[in-house]
Amino acid sequence: MEKQSIELIQCKDWTKKHIKLEDLANSYKKLNHFDLRHISHHPKNILEYLQIKSSLAEIENIIECDKEDFVLRKTLYIRSDEIMDLSMSTNLKQIKPNIFRYEDMKIVIVEIKG
Repeated sequence: MEKQSIELIQCKDWTKKHIKLEDLANSYKKLNHFDLRHISHHPKNILEYLQIKSSLAEIENIIECDKEDFVLRKTLYIRSDEIMDLSMSTNLKQIKPNIFRYEDMKIVIVEIKG
């Protein structure tokens, strides 16, 4: 049976700061060391944000579970490719025009208008 996954997401709405390798490493570290036991939201609040709805019991089980029971996926969303420091290209692998990989963290560039 395939393990379920939990998506850990960081979003950066930087417009003037250039993302350097140190910034990627810090975001990766936060996501890599995230402990599910530190989730402090009530399951009803979490349910509001889920694309695919689950029962409150399922959400409570996820909050209380050991992260070894799940595949944790790490994603960093950034506002624009204009803030990427191109000198770190040896540490990034381009997957699609707007998606890169750093270690096992996906970086998605989403242009936000307005």
